[in-house]
Amino acid sequence: MATKLQLITELSERTAQSATRNPVNWTSFLKTAAWNYKYPFQDQLLIYAQRPDATACAPIELWNQKFGRWVNRGAKGIALIDDSGSRLTLRHVFDVSDTNSRYNRHVALWAMQDRYAESVKETLESTFGELEEKKDIVTALISAARNAVDDNFPDYLSDLMYFRENSFLEELDDLNVEVIFKEILKISVAYIALVRCGYPADEYLSFEDFQGIVNFNTLDTVSRLGAATSDISEMVLKEIGATVKELQKAEKKQNRTFAKNQDVHHNENVKQNSNSERDGEYGTDLHAEGRLSDTRPDAAEGRNAHRQIWDVAQNISEKLPERNVRKPDAVWQTEQPPVGDRPDSEGAHRTDHNEALTEQSRAGQGDRPDGLDRTHEQPTVLSGGIGAGGADLQLTWYDRETEDKSLPFFHSTPLINELLRSTPHLKATKQEIVDFYAVHEDSNERTEYIKNIFNNDYTELIINGNHHVGYKTYQNVLHLWEGSYAARTSQSYYDWGVIAGHFGSMILLGEFLDEPLALPSVQQQITLIEQTVTNHHN
Repeated sequence: MATKLQLITELSERTAQSATRNPVNWTSFLKTAAWNYKYPFQDQLLIYAQRPDATACAPIELWNQKFGRWVNRGAKGIALIDDSGSRLTLRHVFDVSDTNSRYNRHVALWAMQDRYAESVKETLESTFGELEEKKDIVTALISAARNAVDDNFPDYLSDLMYFRENSFLEELDDLNVEVIFKEILKISVAYIALVRCGYPADEYLSFEDFQGIVNFNTLDTVSRLGAATSDISEMVLKEIGATVKELQKAEKKQNRTFAKNQDVHHNENVKQNSNSERDGEYGTDLHAEGRLSDTRPDAAEGRNAHRQIWDVAQNISEKLPERNVRKPDAVWQTEQPPVGDRPDSEGAHRTDHNEALTEQSRAGQGDRPDGLDRTHEQPTVLSGGIGAGGADLQLTWYDRETEDKSLPFFHSTPLINELLRSTPHLKATKQEIVDFYAVHEDSNERTEYIKNIFNNDYTELIINGNHHVGYKTYQNVLHLWEGSYAARTSQSYYDWGVIAGHFGSMILLGEFLDEPLALPSVQQQITLIEQTVTNHHN
């Protein structure tokens, strides 16, 4: 039976994959992220998945001790993954709507008001530079978001470039990737700022502005975009929030009067008893315990905003060898129950990690033994085939560093699907594959299954009459090519997760199983009868 941790990691993975599927999903996520902007990206994903309407989340201890509020009986906590210890665990936070106060204490979140517009515009301009548009607060927020992205996106772009394999960004040149990344980042940060400041973002920004989101279709690319969006929007909102709270504080002070005859002792008692209330009096910033005060990429001690989406299957199922650093903000992923300990981490804050283990391994590296990095990949060595039981360790490991990129990239989906559908050398029938997919929805199980049913030979087929295609299996990738192997006209190396996805899409669209021969129509049957009678008389 799956543990709660496994279920939550799977939820995180599914949410990440669906969030960038279209502009509607992405803007829906951004609405939740706007109200929980102090949480890192992977926490925002889980809050969105479990309580998309959450506006202020904190653990029970913070509600009790700082705000004098108690969680309602029967309230369901929002499960988040905690990596602050030697092994992954779950922690729970609760939205303000799930709490109550015995002392009638109100949680006042900072709120943007039109009367604060000029002060906020001054803050934004002094922090992020001259605003291109500032005729009103909405245009000022959008301009500030663009400036903030211009100043900070290079810190995230280089990482994205390295991790774009198997995404729609892979075939684009560096300039186009930069343009797409920067534009979707600018519009996302602006959207979050508008939502948190109380303005109808959908009226100022259209879904057409978010069309580029579909290019971030792997966990690696979602991680980088999500971390950048979360971090830069936090920069902007922290400045706005600080200004608004100061203005609210000044207004409160101006309106407050004290009885002149109160003695000093009485005033001191009042001050001591009201400290906890005043912590949130001018606009509460929740989650102070779960996010470092400086989450920027150049923060001290190597802290970085790109928290990766951890592959729990490789990080909690067995004890890992010592690693120098690990990658930040990752969408969590699981296969096996957690046993053993993980190496010590810096905690659940936005730390700097330099390893990202995701669902579809970058360049197939997710299939390597834990602890290996690119400089220690297994060499290409000829070996025997694989058994039906999945003895894929006998397969060759293909070193992507030596990949021949002189040929055009083979990416024709119709041809690839026809090749996968036509090969007679699989160790399972088409119906068996369909049946397996029907009862195994986990992408990792499907990937492993597909890899294990392929033959370990150089295989060439003729499809669509005269089109030569072929493939060769490796432990980490499937090598595909057009033409004969000795005279290939194009080729590609696909991670097994991508190949499993091709099977899944064909099954989903009803294109995988052989179509039964259509029954002849009435007219066709009459024609056949007439032909038979004629032939008989002749």
